[in-house]
Amino acid sequence: MDEGNTEGTPKPGDSVETARGESVNMSDLVEVCKTVHSVRDLAKSYGVSAPEMSMEMKRQGIIKHTRVGDVDWSGLVELYQELQSVPAVARRLHTTEKITYSELNRRGIQLRPRGHLKGQKKTDSWREASAKNWDDPVWRQEQRRKWLERLPTIRGTGGISPPERFLHKALRKAHISFKANAVLLDGRYVVDILISQKQIIIEADGSSHYLNSAKAYDAQRTDDLTAAGYEVFRFDYRDIDADPDECVRRLIAEVGLTPESAPTFSERSDKQAFGERMNNLRDDPEWRANWVANLRAGQRKRREQERQIMIQSGLHGPREDMQRSAEMTDPLAPTPIDGDGSSER
Repeated sequence: MDEGNTEGTPKPGDSVETARGESVNMSDLVEVCKTVHSVRDLAKSYGVSAPEMSMEMKRQGIIKHTRVGDVDWSGLVELYQELQSVPAVARRLHTTEKITYSELNRRGIQLRPRGHLKGQKKTDSWREASAKNWDDPVWRQEQRRKWLERLPTIRGTGGISPPERFLHKALRKAHISFKANAVLLDGRYVVDILISQKQIIIEADGSSHYLNSAKAYDAQRTDDLTAAGYEVFRFDYRDIDADPDECVRRLIAEVGLTPESAPTFSERSDKQAFGERMNNLRDDPEWRANWVANLRAGQRKRREQERQIMIQSGLHGPREDMQRSAEMTDPLAPTPIDGDGSSER
C-alpha cells in the first residue's frame, strides 16, 4: 500500500464506519471470533453487513490468506475432525470459509451434516444443559422470539402440513386472499391460515389435536384469539382430505366471503402459483423493462457500496480508476441502435 494513502486509516480497535453511516466498535472482535466463527453470524452480532465484517477481519489479521496457495493445508483432515465446523477451521487457518469449503470438497473430505442426524441420540450432558434452560421462562421466551423472527425467511414447506396445502389450493381457486403461518398477538400464536378480507382464522386440525393436552391448549388459544376480535374455524384433517373445496364453501356461506378480482397469497412454499404469476408477468413488456432497469440500478448500487467499503477499510486508497468509475458508461447499458438498425459501437 502506498504510504501516502495510509493517513486516516483506522487501526485495530477503533470504531469502524459502516456503509449505513454508523460507527461500530470492534475492539473485541479477535476474542469474539474464538467462540463465534461464521462471518455471517459475526456480522449479525455487530449489526454490520457480511462484506464489512470480512474487510474488518482482514484489517485485524483474523483473515490473512485469501488464496488457496497461501494456506498451509497440512493436517486439514485432522483439524476438521477435531473442530467439526468449516468456519472454525477457516478461523484456525486464518483464511476464508469459501476457500476452506472448496479445499475440503477437493480433497473428498466428508462434511458433517448440520444439526442432529435422524435417529441420533443426544448426549446426557446435552440433555442436562437443555433441561436447565427449559426451566427458565426467560430463555424459553427468547428462543421463541428468535424462531418467530426466522419464520418469514424459512424456505421450503416450513412446517405446512398436507391438509393446509389442500386448503391453500381451495382458497386460491375461490379467489380469496390469505396469509399462511401468520404471527398474531405479539408473537404468542402462529395460526395456519389468516383470511385477508376479514379477521378470520382457519386451523387444520391433525390427529395430534385430539390429545387431552392439545384440546386444552387449543381451547385457550381459541379464547385468546376470539377475545382479540378474530373468528376461528377448525376443520378436521379427514374432512379436508375428503373435499377441501367443500370446507371452503362452508366457510364462504357462513361468514360471507366474496371472490376477489386480484387476490394475494403470501404462502412461502407455493412454488407452482409463484411460477405461474412470474410467467404471466414476463409476457408484459412494461414489467420486463422495469425489472431490467431495477436490476441494473441494484448492480450499480452494490458496486458503489463495495468501492466505498474498500476505501473506508484502508486496504488501499481511492485509486484513479475508482474515482472515474462513476463517470464511466455503465457496461450493462444496452447498445444504442440507429434508425437504420446499425449499432453505434
